[in-house]
Formats: sequence, C-alpha cells, structure tokens
Amino acid sequence: MLARSEMDFHISDAKLRLELAKQYPDLKIGFISEDDEGEKENTLSIPFSIELPVFGRNKQSIAMAFSQRRVKVSAYMEKLNYLISRLETLHAQYLLCFQKLRLHQRRLLPLAQKNTKDAEKSLKLGAMRPLRYLDLLADLQKKNFEKVQLETKCWQKLLEIESLIGLPLIHLGKKSLGPLPKN
Repeated sequence: MLARSEMDFHISDAKLRLELAKQYPDLKIGFISEDDEGEKENTLSIPFSIELPVFGRNKQSIAMAFSQRRVKVSAYMEKLNYLISRLETLHAQYLLCFQKLRLHQRRLLPLAQKNTKDAEKSLKLGAMRPLRYLDLLADLQKKNFEKVQLETKCWQKLLEIESLIGLPLIHLGKKSLGPLPKN
C-alpha cells in the first residue's frame, strides 16, 4: 500500500522533470558526409544548431505535472501518517494487553488457585459447604479461561502489527509473548 503510493510519487516526479527539461534548448552537433555520383570530391559538413527555447510553450504541462506530483506526495504522506499512527495504536494496545496478561498470570490466577486449595482443605475438614467450594472452583475456571482469552488477544495484536509492517516480530519456536521493545 505504502510502496505503491511511493512509486506513484516517483513516477509523477519523473514526469515533472521531463516537462521541465522540455523547455531548455537542445544542442545538436553532427557529422555528415556526402558523395555525389560521378564526382571525385567528398563533402564533409559539421552541422551545429541550437534550438532556441520558448520558455512559455509548456507552462501548462509543467503546472499539471507539478500539481500531480503534489497530489501524489500528499497521498503518500497521508498513507504514511495513517500507518504510523495505526502502528503506534497497535503497539500501545499490545503493551496494555501484555500488562493485563502478566497481572492475571502473576497475581489473580495464583490467588484464585490458593483460594481453591484452601477451600478444598476446608471442604475436607467439613468447615465449608460443597456448593461454596464449587463456586470457588468455577471462579478458578473462569480465571483460567480469561487467561486464555488474554493470550489470544495478545497474539492477535502481535499478528496485526506483523501484518502492518510486513515482517515477523518473533520466532515461532519461542513460547514467550514478551512485549515489543519501545524504540
């Protein structure tokens, strides 16, 4: 998308340079040799000519080429700015998603697991009703499901960034979803 826009700009820039070159004079130097039949003399001539420019003859085509070049530059800059802002947005979303995942893995999930283990001990001792234990077990399963959803969301953001820039950011063999470096 961006490369196509850049190529359009370069094409319009080349057209503008061509139109500008048309208004400058052409210098012609040549060599002509003539032999007439039946004559023993050869005629050699060196023509030299300079076409005088008429600087006003292609002002309209220069203006059109300049205008098209300006349009292409603005289209390129617009796409570039859009892609940069999209990349910054996706990067911020990825970092936020990764922070949520880290919080979930390091704080919330261990607490839910500890509560479930404590509830299991209380259930065995008879200090807790079975329905309350099942509620805590369901909460643990919800936390595990939320962890999987957050991992999926982080991978989606990472894949969106990769598709936007057109390069893989991590090796497929790595298990970590570590955050992208801020550069």
